[in-house]
Amino acid sequence: MKAASVLILTLAAAFSAHADFSYNTVQKDAGGKQTTGATMKYYFKGSKMKVENGDTVTIVDMDAKTFTTINNSAKTYSVNPFSSAQAEQKAQEGMKIEVKETGERKNINGYSASQLLLTGSMDVQTGRGAMPMQLEVEIWISNDVPGAQELRSFYQRNASSLPWAAVSSSDNPNTRTAMIEIEKKVTSMGGVPVLRVSRVKMAGNDAQSAQMQQQMAQARARLEAMSKQGGPQAAAAQQALARLGGAAGGGSGALYEATTESRDFSTSSIPDSAFSVPAGYQKVDKK
Repeated sequence: MKAASVLILTLAAAFSAHADFSYNTVQKDAGGKQTTGATMKYYFKGSKMKVENGDTVTIVDMDAKTFTTINNSAKTYSVNPFSSAQAEQKAQEGMKIEVKETGERKNINGYSASQLLLTGSMDVQTGRGAMPMQLEVEIWISNDVPGAQELRSFYQRNASSLPWAAVSSSDNPNTRTAMIEIEKKVTSMGGVPVLRVSRVKMAGNDAQSAQMQQQMAQARARLEAMSKQGGPQAAAAQQALARLGGAAGGGSGALYEATTESRDFSTSSIPDSAFSVPAGYQKVDKK
């Protein structure tokens, strides 16, 4: 009887560890306004992971050691080995991220969450050369979210070989390395990030900070003007504004600030077809 109970518990744990899980993230600027085109969707099923970011979809197959990139706008796709993303990731390594568990807890959208603070430094390339910046990310992680165990199990099995560069939430080369390192740190903590606030601050002197503030304000003004004009350039301008995020408000002293909320958590079954390339799409070589 005891052996049978152990077997049942073992099978139940194995089933739970490979159960399906999905959720969405929405990015908002410092004023609380949802950033255009900044919704991402994540799906996990067995040894597969899928990330939808606008017209771009990335499917990771841990068994085949490949990641497939789909362009829904062009109706094309490419299949690449993990090694191609890992080579890019290795070239970007070197940034040190400091992690602090503050012990603070609060309720985020109905879930009890604990606070992590992550900080790191980086150089951002501008028209006047490299500018030293400090990245600060405040993350609230919850173990109460439906599917938290499934997500934890997926990363425990796959984090060491996951092609992080392929599934990074940032396509900005200035912050990409930092965000990859932060994702690796957060997933090692377990739980689900329900809220994160990202800030980029000037690490130099006051004159450099004022200069960068002015450059970012000018860039935002140009993009907003292009967006209002309409036409083909409007869509590109809106995408650029989404990547730029929000200008910080209040007294944070940040050049950039954006908030990302996680929502729509689900452990409902995900069909295998969700991890397939749509019919009629053309295969292309990755550029």
